Amino acid sequence: MADANATLQETVEYGAYGQTVYKDAVSGSTATVSYTGNPYGYTGREPDAETGLYYYRARYYDVEAGRFIQSAPIGFGGGDTNLYAYVVNNPINLYDPSGWKPKKGNPPSRAPHRLTCVQRFRVQSAVNAASARRNDSLLSRMVWFKSVVGTEKIYDFKNKVNPRIGKKYDRTDPRYTELEALGNYNYGAMFAALFPDRPWELSGLGFGQWSAGVYSWVTNGSKNKDWGNPLSNYPWGDDPRYENTIANGYFGVDDLAVPDH
Repeated sequence: MADANATLQETVEYGAYGQTVYKDAVSGSTATVSYTGNPYGYTGREPDAETGLYYYRARYYDVEAGRFIQSAPIGFGGGDTNLYAYVVNNPINLYDPSGWKPKKGNPPSRAPHRLTCVQRFRVQSAVNAASARRNDSLLSRMVWFKSVVGTEKIYDFKNKVNPRIGKKYDRTDPRYTELEALGNYNYGAMFAALFPDRPWELSGLGFGQWSAGVYSWVTNGSKNKDWGNPLSNYPWGDDPRYENTIANGYFGVDDLAVPDH
């Protein structure tokens, strides 16, 4: 960690499971908390100042014990018979950005992509619309949800017309990627508001994700193996690049997690 003048202030060493040692670059002293006040630690997540636990969105992780303190919210769908284990005890090759399913590779080294005031307003408006229907029957809510979050529906932000050019955003436009992320974030936030009786561990990413999984499974077969299918590999078919964004929206985390294309 360096200051504005690029002068080294501290270094950080992580154990395989996140045991952390900060070293002051001037005095050489060490500590388990950052000297510079850096809020991000192991795998880019935030340790709680009082407990030292890391907030992994779906549950909290104890780096000293090398395990989560709550059981896996999707049960055995996370790929391990030990529901408290971190990434099936393979932190060298796997990471878990949301606390519910291990991923291959290394966590992205980036700061959170915070929502702007306008984006937050758009999501809150959608959440308010969803909350107003939460007392409807389950079937009614499912039908309504699909009618507003589907492709080219009201909350499919990426497929709106760009007022500056009078046509839809091109997929190569960075604005398209950002609107796509906002739509996925909004998807998770609306689902949480609309189905408070359908907890995360039972809902997956919602009824819409199940239908997306069926579609990708039938049309693509084994082409998109990482997308899963309706019979296994939770969450049944959503593009893995978008899972973090949807999860952040569901849990109310201020990070669009814009994926790299």
